[in-house]
Amino acid sequence: MQLAEIQLCGYFNSDISFPGQKITPEREVKWYEIEYVLSNGGTSVINQKEYPVVENHMIIGKPGDMRYSLLSAPFTKIFLKLSATGEMADILDALPSEFPLLHAEQIKSLMNEIVTNVNSPQRDTLYAGGKLLLLIHALSKDASFDNHRISPFYSRVHSAKKFIEAHFNEPIKTEDIAQSIFISESHFRYLFREIYGIIAHSYLLPVRIEHAKKLLSTTSMSHEEIGIACHLGTQKNFITAFHKATGTTPSKFKREMAEIQRK
Repeated sequence: MQLAEIQLCGYFNSDISFPGQKITPEREVKWYEIEYVLSNGGTSVINQKEYPVVENHMIIGKPGDMRYSLLSAPFTKIFLKLSATGEMADILDALPSEFPLLHAEQIKSLMNEIVTNVNSPQRDTLYAGGKLLLLIHALSKDASFDNHRISPFYSRVHSAKKFIEAHFNEPIKTEDIAQSIFISESHFRYLFREIYGIIAHSYLLPVRIEHAKKLLSTTSMSHEEIGIACHLGTQKNFITAFHKATGTTPSKFKREMAEIQRK
């Protein structure tokens, strides 16, 4: 299979790119455009069809599409622009123009890691390519998910996911999470894996890593302090867990984010 190639990637803020404007110029899409919506606002128009810009949704532009945006409210996105041919192009062409994400945190984390790596002076093409394959697989899975398949338990399991995100810095157990939505632990384990494709307790690590990234990017906290704040252990344990999850060290990640923010 011919792999997709990353042509451009980064972060988009409608207020910065189009200050004071209410509509962007219409343009023809050149590459595949994969966009993760970080904040609600405005409307994306693709081939004359309107898609509200909604947090934790994907917007997909494909070569030849005509698109523009209505800027009724500001919004932000993570974006990747890819070139692809053959089977990979077929996979990307099969994605809908807009869809909600079940694995939002996983997909956001993958996109952040790709952007950080590609824009780094020490770009690792093999690492970024591997993350891109994981991303496209996750997008294909979420785009084809049948919401009716899981039944009335979906909203309760979604609440459990939010419980994990709210208590990531505590020593919570799967039993605690199941109790928060009043179902048995065994039933909860099954439902969570069926819906999100990962066991519930394993979801804790990416949530903790994402919070660690925020603290590294926005504070002067030490590695020891961040490890404790995110329930990732002592400095040594935190560095090991961070490197295993992201492929880089906390210090290197902090430097790279500082360089990106200075641009």
